[in-house]
Amino acid sequence: MYGKIFESIYEGSLYGHYEAIVTFQALIVLADEDGLIDISPQALSGKTSIPLEIIRKGLKVLQQSDPHSRSPDEDGKRIVLLNESREFGWRIVNYEYYRNVARRADKREKAAERQRKKRKRDSQVIDFKECHAPVTRSSRQFAHTDTDTDTDINIINEQAWQEYEQHRKELRAPKLTERGRKMARNKLRHLSPEDQLACVERSISNGWRGLFPEKLSPKKKLSYAEQLAEDIRASDQ
Repeated sequence: MYGKIFESIYEGSLYGHYEAIVTFQALIVLADEDGLIDISPQALSGKTSIPLEIIRKGLKVLQQSDPHSRSPDEDGKRIVLLNESREFGWRIVNYEYYRNVARRADKREKAAERQRKKRKRDSQVIDFKECHAPVTRSSRQFAHTDTDTDTDINIINEQAWQEYEQHRKELRAPKLTERGRKMARNKLRHLSPEDQLACVERSISNGWRGLFPEKLSPKKKLSYAEQLAEDIRASDQ
């Protein structure tokens, strides 16, 4: 299993109790998704190569009430026994809270990474001749689905759609029905390919399950290629 170690473990009231800190680190790493570790001190020592004496001292501190703890749960105890009738097997008191904090941080980092990739794509230099060449269906990099028209409208940007489906998976949202899928794609179909990507990335950055084209800035009327062509024409005058 895997548990994220937060820097606060070194800055709180465990400061100076190195036995408790190293023992707590081992418990966090070995805990299941609910923060449970059903293991004896001897087995914990064997798995981690931490001397049993240090493990025992650490467990004693972690099970004590702490009035200076950041959390009042269980009187500030870091771990509690799973069963009071035996002396091993514990539950990490604040495991769920820190697990959710880590998940939110991971989600923000993924959204930020998508934004970085988008900015990188937008900053790439486009060849002058390519900018002036007429745009044709064969030169578009966007997939043409569910329609047979020759304009940017009604063309689905499959890259944007795939990012949207991946976003819903990460949110653990229910799988779209066939009708729901068509409705969502119809929302995108009325946008330019660039605006479709912007719409999807707005939903990702805000953690929305749905697509909301109406929330795009009304000032954005030109596609990226159109705006670039306008800028070039203005510079030639």
